[in-house]
Amino acid sequence: MLPEISEIKSKRKILGLTQSELAKRCNLSQSLVAKIESGSVSPSYSAVKQIFDFFMALESQSALSAREIMTPKITSVSSSDLVSRAADSLRKGGISQVPVFDGGAAVGSFGEEDISKLIADSTKPSDILKMRVHEIMSPPFASVPPGTPVSSIASLLSHGKAVLVVDGKKVCGIITRADLLKALK
Repeated sequence: MLPEISEIKSKRKILGLTQSELAKRCNLSQSLVAKIESGSVSPSYSAVKQIFDFFMALESQSALSAREIMTPKITSVSSSDLVSRAADSLRKGGISQVPVFDGGAAVGSFGEEDISKLIADSTKPSDILKMRVHEIMSPPFASVPPGTPVSSIASLLSHGKAVLVVDGKKVCGIITRADLLKALK
């Protein structure tokens, strides 16, 4: 017996997949996945089975852990850095968010979204670049030990932008939604 069709959208989002990615993996069209999720079509048994078989295959791969999908090279900024320096780090690294450290401890996160909010509310955006990161940073990313299963990480990423991998007191990696795709190999 298959799970409820209404679960497809939430399972897809937990895994950090777009409708297009799910459709491609299941040999379906993106428009069919969208119609199934919206409830505007009564899908064939085989289409729904393909989707749930794919989800089950991913779950069987959940033996993968944080250490296997993390990016060990972490671009970060200091809470005392100027926003201009932090923004340069984002641009140069081609990334949208970074952890903020102070004395080796993760104290916040900083990203394009933090800057965008200030620019939208500012009459003089150039002043933002003179601010310190600690003045505008967001809360820190969640952290997990290296052995944390990918399924747990996917759940955390449905609520946050990144997860830090911490071994003891040492941050040894970072995982973003893009890193979850490594679990699909």
